[in-house]
Amino acid sequence: GDCKALPEVLAAIASAEAIVVGPGSLYTSLLPNLLVGGVAEAIAASKAVKMYVCNIMTQIQETRSFSAADHLKVIDEHVGPNLFDYIIVNNQPIGAELLQRYAEEGAEPVKIDWDQLRRLQVRVLAADLLQPGQVAWHNPRALAKIVLTKIASQSHRTSRFLDNLLLEAQLGKISRE
Repeated sequence: GDCKALPEVLAAIASAEAIVVGPGSLYTSLLPNLLVGGVAEAIAASKAVKMYVCNIMTQIQETRSFSAADHLKVIDEHVGPNLFDYIIVNNQPIGAELLQRYAEEGAEPVKIDWDQLRRLQVRVLAADLLQPGQVAWHNPRALAKIVLTKIASQSHRTSRFLDNLLLEAQLGKISRE
């Protein structure tokens, strides 16, 4: 039969201040989680700020030639439209050497198709998200900054959220000492 989300999962989604999906393989990592019974419906009903983090590069086996809007269209087709308020995309050009290495594997940067994204009624958060180095990965600090800034500007429960983050950071320091 169909699998259904655990009640604890649905409760966590319902009480979330932010829901961030991605980055990851669209068809084999992200979409399967959204297809679990009740998950997409719970996300859609949530008052949380909902963000989709688009991959920086296409994947040869899954998203060849996909644009940012194409990623969202696939999600819309499977779980319904307008699941996300925001899409987070990288707008930093990728160096020629790194581009060439990815091209040899059949991958290319995910294009930001502004008009299509507007038609999908999603707001775009574009920034330099590229991690310096030999792979086109998201810079975790840059991504966290965008997510936390958006949460802080949206959430009526921001102070509690930020207090919890500070507490977790302090507890993390204590446990490492």
